[in-house]
Amino acid sequence: MKLTNEQIARVFGMYLGCEMVHGRFHGHMEVIKGTGQFRATCSDWWEDVSDNKYKLVLIPLSSITDEDAIEVAKIHGSYSFDGRTFKVRGFKDWLNSGGNIRYNMYQYLIQQGYAVPLFIAPNHPANGKTAIELGLAIEKTKEAKDEKF
Repeated sequence: MKLTNEQIARVFGMYLGCEMVHGRFHGHMEVIKGTGQFRATCSDWWEDVSDNKYKLVLIPLSSITDEDAIEVAKIHGSYSFDGRTFKVRGFKDWLNSGGNIRYNMYQYLIQQGYAVPLFIAPNHPANGKTAIELGLAIEKTKEAKDEKF
């Protein structure tokens, strides 16, 4: 299930601005070229996605915060301000069970640094896996979720 450099670059491009790590160096992705070269704030040179040294630092969707779940529910249209009780836990369960996540919900989750199921290419065996599952990212621990590198 090897990804091409172009496919890896597309995944990295989705997470432009997200945290990255390489050993003890932490930073954020600044820019990525179509060639698969990118710059991170913790590096003075262009890196190549094929080197597999840098990893994105992403939050598993299973660790979504209540606040972010409410924002996604608002985008989904299932959050109501009419006084009815919104069940955060139930929405989180639905989200993690592969609920029908629309593109604008994906965009919000990606912008917040969550590892979402990816589409690589038609019939690709990696479809539906996250960047963490594909080895392109590491999991941001719950303790470090609010910590800025």
